[in-house]
Amino acid sequence: MRVKNLNTYQIESKIKEGSVLLIDLDGTLIDTDMANYLAYKNAFESVTKTKFDFSPENSGRFNRESLKNIFPNLTDPEIREIISRKKIFYNQFLSETNINEVVAEIIEKYGMSNQTILVTNSGEERAMKTLEYHRFTDKFDEMFFRENEKNSNEMNKYLKALTGVKFLPTSAAVFENEKNEIEKAMKIGIPSENIIFVELNRR
Repeated sequence: MRVKNLNTYQIESKIKEGSVLLIDLDGTLIDTDMANYLAYKNAFESVTKTKFDFSPENSGRFNRESLKNIFPNLTDPEIREIISRKKIFYNQFLSETNINEVVAEIIEKYGMSNQTILVTNSGEERAMKTLEYHRFTDKFDEMFFRENEKNSNEMNKYLKALTGVKFLPTSAAVFENEKNEIEKAMKIGIPSENIIFVELNRR
């Protein structure tokens, strides 16, 4: 996977001596969308015994809100069971995940000289399984995960990292693929020019 319209030289121009690299996981370091979709598909069909008639091309990343919006007749117990089984099914589709070569190369190059931090809204178990599959668990000085199922929309993972590690926001170089998360990074004082918007080119 590559970063669309952004080369390694352009990215490196944003990294200074002493820069703290803040790396998002899903859609930034590793493309997990297909594995996530297939896990939801299999979980849905195993719980409801009906066909999951929804194409991954119909929207962005499939999540629990997608599940509720597309299948409004699902009961709360069914939704909870689908989400629970989705976590188990996900591990079967790790081969459908793809590492972003550009971001991986940056981490490999600067990981020894610059502090490198994983910041993700993923739960720790799924994130670690994904990193282990790509042999990337030892590339980070610190990792920050979602703490529970209900706080991913409200939490600011960049504030969490700032609180936990104590770095100057102006020293951060952020790699992120979601615009609302970029806004959260800027809210804690990270300059927009320090943020690399990662848009994966899947062609």
